[in-house]
Amino acid sequence: MIFSDHVGNQVVLKFKDTTDIPTSKHVLMITNFQGNMLLTNNKIRGIEFPGGKVEVGETPIQAMYRELKEETGGIVRHFEYIATYTVQDQSPFSKDVFYVDVASIEERDDYLETSGPVIVKSINDVRDDDKSFLLKDDCILYILETLKERF
Repeated sequence: MIFSDHVGNQVVLKFKDTTDIPTSKHVLMITNFQGNMLLTNNKIRGIEFPGGKVEVGETPIQAMYRELKEETGGIVRHFEYIATYTVQDQSPFSKDVFYVDVASIEERDDYLETSGPVIVKSINDVRDDDKSFLLKDDCILYILETLKERF
């Protein structure tokens, strides 16, 4: 499927098949904590799903665990690799998208580039002015629609 992002770049969404493994240099987690969405408040962009870069020597799955804990204090109960989201700009990049069932949230002294966890029933519960562009992204909204029965 093809979408456009907030600056007009083409975004290609490819849902994984049974043989795909995550290989991207970025991760994004669609998170479920007790039937709610676990988001994070990025200090620059605003409220969004947790995610980030895969560090040197790390797999996307390891990055998913680390980023979730760093940005929200969330501990993974179960995860599923669901798709790859590729932005076609001057330097194309991909994000592996995971659905994550969060077992618990541990309070942290520092959430690094975020202000910590934000728990909502729906992204519609987040004021538009507080949303990161990622919570307004047509591709991410489409992914959420495909997962709506999980919340």
